[in-house]
Amino acid sequence: MASTPNPSMRGTRGLPRRDYNALHNGLVSSPSEQSEESTFETGPPYSPEHSPSRNTEDTPRTKHSYSLPSSSPSQLDPAFSESRSNTSSPHPYKRRKTKSYSSWTIEHFWTTDLDSTWCRQGGPLKKDRLLICKHCSWSSRDSSRYGSTSNLLVHLQTKHRIKSGADSIFLPAVEGGLDRFLESPRKKVGVEEMLVRWVIQTRQPFTVVEHPAFRALIEATGASLPIKTADTLFNRIKEEFHSSRAYVKEELARSSRTLALSLDVWTSENQIAIMGILGHWITPDFEKRDELLEFTEINGPHSGENLAEVVLKMLAELDIAPKLLTITGDNAGNNGTLCDSLHDQLLKKYDNDDDRFRIRPLMRFRGRPSFIPCLAHILNLICKDVLASLRAGSAREAKAILDDMAIHTSPAFNSIHSTKGAIMKIRLLTLWIARSPQRRQDWKEVSPGKQVSYDVDTRWNSTYIMIQDALRLQTELGQFVRIHPELQALQLTDDEWSTLQQVAKILKPFWDHTNSVSKACPTIVESLPIYWSLDDLLHDVRNAEGDFEDVNIEIRGAVERGIRKMNKFARKMDDNLLYYVASVLDPRIKSSLIVSQMSEQDSAVIVSQVREFLKKEYPPEPFVSCEVDHPRPAGMSETMWRTLRKVQPSKEVSLSDIDKYLDSPPVNWSHHMIGDADAEWVLKWWKANAFNFPLMAKAARDYLPIPSAEVGIEREFSNARDVLGLRRHRLNAETMRWLMLLRGKSQT
Repeated sequence: MASTPNPSMRGTRGLPRRDYNALHNGLVSSPSEQSEESTFETGPPYSPEHSPSRNTEDTPRTKHSYSLPSSSPSQLDPAFSESRSNTSSPHPYKRRKTKSYSSWTIEHFWTTDLDSTWCRQGGPLKKDRLLICKHCSWSSRDSSRYGSTSNLLVHLQTKHRIKSGADSIFLPAVEGGLDRFLESPRKKVGVEEMLVRWVIQTRQPFTVVEHPAFRALIEATGASLPIKTADTLFNRIKEEFHSSRAYVKEELARSSRTLALSLDVWTSENQIAIMGILGHWITPDFEKRDELLEFTEINGPHSGENLAEVVLKMLAELDIAPKLLTITGDNAGNNGTLCDSLHDQLLKKYDNDDDRFRIRPLMRFRGRPSFIPCLAHILNLICKDVLASLRAGSAREAKAILDDMAIHTSPAFNSIHSTKGAIMKIRLLTLWIARSPQRRQDWKEVSPGKQVSYDVDTRWNSTYIMIQDALRLQTELGQFVRIHPELQALQLTDDEWSTLQQVAKILKPFWDHTNSVSKACPTIVESLPIYWSLDDLLHDVRNAEGDFEDVNIEIRGAVERGIRKMNKFARKMDDNLLYYVASVLDPRIKSSLIVSQMSEQDSAVIVSQVREFLKKEYPPEPFVSCEVDHPRPAGMSETMWRTLRKVQPSKEVSLSDIDKYLDSPPVNWSHHMIGDADAEWVLKWWKANAFNFPLMAKAARDYLPIPSAEVGIEREFSNARDVLGLRRHRLNAETMRWLMLLRGKSQT
């Protein structure tokens, strides 16, 4: 028995598409002939009097449903009827192949072109699109699905029970015509996304959408508020977080070879212990990426084992455990335990060594040897030891002295305070002025618009700023002390001012290097030059050489203590080959810095170890040469064949660009194609030369992004203080996690 033709299947293969609705003057025969390819009309709301099944010539057709083509196109098109007369098929017309699900699935979505682009690995760039469901406000980007329509199909099947292209699309009428109907959902979703982004970026409370003033602002524009309650906003942010998390996972899988982490622990104002983790990697296009990967509450003690569980959970969630290369953190003892515990846990699933008998996946993380101590923290410890030896005291001690004077109503500083060091005197004087509005006013009369900043105990560089301010305002400070007799014990002598000048001169290089490693995300490429530069400086001071011939004995003794502290960390650096590997990856330096700073014997050992390490980690693809036993190819002369047998190697030869790179001289830093002061000079050079040094380019992608300090995660903690605010202490840890991770993602 012949089957009834499916009206959704067109039989006009090779012929122009006909507007059957126009040929029928906007009318259709029966509702049974509806299909998903019909055109759409608008009109009065549906009513029984205007039912499609009762449509006649005297009754205007309703305009909220689809007008559909006739199931007998031959009645309308003689050419079509004639072309079908020669066929022997019993069907009125030949069926066309059913569309693939990707084709009919897209028809259920509006598409909006975006400014961004995306690509599959190794594929061409494609313009990103936002697809919005015609049945609800659900949306998806091409970049988040890599162009796949599977998620779209699942949405239609689970949310709207649309399982095939034969299912009709019934949508409500919208006043204003088809253009406005298509425009409204896209605008609504766009405004919704911008509202969510605004709340996250400006750290607004969720209840802002319920505030009468905010609603009045939106109503003044003539628009309707897309999100009307705090609960709806909360759910929308939750959905956005899960979507963003999936995108980050896909991005890491696509663009990272290895991954370096920097982490730290912070206690929020509402007493929630938080661990923050930043990920650092370089894309195939040699673009450096820094992404906040975790910002979660720590349950239990801050032991290394417990912190390792937090890191392990994040690695499993994002499926990046085998890519982990290093961890950068402060010098707390629990970070070493964290690395060892994490390594032990990963060994249960991954292998350390790559050999032909390996069954499990290979990992790059080596535990404690893969830990990078924070360079900014090390500089802070060295400088604090030097300052402590100079009787600098502390801000806490100075505040205690002033508090004690206030309790006992002591009007003046006494002879005990005069024995304090020069730095402590400046600190006491600065705090004494800052504690009273009248004193601040007196100071403004002496020094209008200029003041001395007082320091804090946690940052040595704040002490350096205080010393520099005092030296700049030396005359004003002396004048202020003279007109306030109660401050006479804090008057600095000429020798004390000279000591401050010498201390500032010594601390200036530490200040410069601290600023260098406190930029966005410093890398360990800079670590060796900084270590060796400061080592030379401290030894010159101790030995009173070079620019420090006039340094007094007290300062030289203080610097000796700083040298002991620095040597403690320098020994750890010497045991970690990663610093030297990263150093040679700067083509302007290569191994020349190692050779110039170390003895001939030591430098030869280090360079040899770096070479062997790189060859082991990045073995070349084998190249098989012609073998001597091969018969002479047809067409080759006997003479040529014998000659080739003599000169061609008889064994397998491995070609490596590692030796070629290390044995060539450093690249001239004044490069014609790259700006001399370009912060991305090294990455741009590797992008341009990856073809010439493919193995070394892999090493560059792995080791150049390793951070030398954890300043990036500390910056995220500062942002978290703003997210929490003064009146948001009820914000729980999970919601803060969503906001912080989304905030970082939307900024990128």
